[in-house]
Amino acid sequence: MKIGVIGLRSLQMEGGIESFCNYVYPVIIDQDHEVTFYSRKKYGGKSTWMGQKVVSLASLNFKGLETLSYSVLAVLRAILIDRIDVVHFQAIGPCLLAPLVRLAGKGVLVRHVGADWERPKWGRFGVTALKISEKFAARWAHVVVCLSVEQAEEFRDRRNPRGSVVVIPNAVPKIDPSQDTKVLSEHGIESGKYILSVSRISQEKGILELIKAYEEADLNQRGFKLAIAGSMIGKESFKPTVRRYSRDVAGVVLLGTVPRSDLPTLYGGAAIFVNASTHEGMSFSALEALSYGCECLFSNIPSNHFEVDSIRWFDSGSSESLSIEMSNLLQHDRMKDERRNSQRKQLHARYDVVKTAMRTREAIDLARNKSRAFKRSGGSET
Repeated sequence: MKIGVIGLRSLQMEGGIESFCNYVYPVIIDQDHEVTFYSRKKYGGKSTWMGQKVVSLASLNFKGLETLSYSVLAVLRAILIDRIDVVHFQAIGPCLLAPLVRLAGKGVLVRHVGADWERPKWGRFGVTALKISEKFAARWAHVVVCLSVEQAEEFRDRRNPRGSVVVIPNAVPKIDPSQDTKVLSEHGIESGKYILSVSRISQEKGILELIKAYEEADLNQRGFKLAIAGSMIGKESFKPTVRRYSRDVAGVVLLGTVPRSDLPTLYGGAAIFVNASTHEGMSFSALEALSYGCECLFSNIPSNHFEVDSIRWFDSGSSESLSIEMSNLLQHDRMKDERRNSQRKQLHARYDVVKTAMRTREAIDLARNKSRAFKRSGGSET
């Protein structure tokens, strides 16, 4: 079976979709499942990955049109040239093209990561396009994967989908933290002496609230830096605001784009990992931090409520609440090995990457079988 993955930027980049592909697809790939990844030329990347083909496609460099233009080329290429059997849409953005995939007799699988239109970055056009995309996913997808039971129920209530809806959470592999002091020194930080954030630099990630909370708690005077990992490249208006604010607060270190190979050391040396998001799908960086045994402090939004009892919480959007909780955590010793091991055990019992990959493969097969059944029925719904 040939699977086409549409929606990523580059497999070498950090991001939720890219993390999903890097963690889950190596387990899915086998002699019965051949995968083609459709990436975007502007972000670079290799032409092969894990023995599978990577097709880099052009896109329009305009806000709101990049995903659509890339998706059109990806779907046409998948249908007409690569003869893909199942198209695996990552997120709902590219699902405006789902009817075309169905009309071509291909299986349609959508990984729905949440109500993207609620993110502050989208204007009226973007919000409308994303809501239409979700309607198309509900109408045309053979299978829609949601990340939680609550999200699946909301999606069913909102759209009454015609296809199957299954729940498959994100997951991360078991990787041990690293103590490579050279990596930390290159980033200007010291093990055990920094608070870490790893995320896309955008408004809903709570980056400004995190910097403000760090300043309010006067943590620089207590010897702790705030290390923020995330690309600062791009035209988004929010990024210059983060740059200006970080320059005004002593102790803030903008790490920029961090190689995936540096993450084990960054997580391993953090005094606290903070996820300050006001809107998330299901954060891979939060899962990674839990997997590496970090002391974790998360905003109390529903998608951050992982089934791990060691997580600490603060009120989403409140720099005051975050400041208090960070200060309280740093007054105590680092997490003991027994509690760290218990945290990792709980995480991987619930968010196991092999289980997620196997269930994703089952969803792919289900989408393929449904498309075949539709053909055999002569084009009537089954």
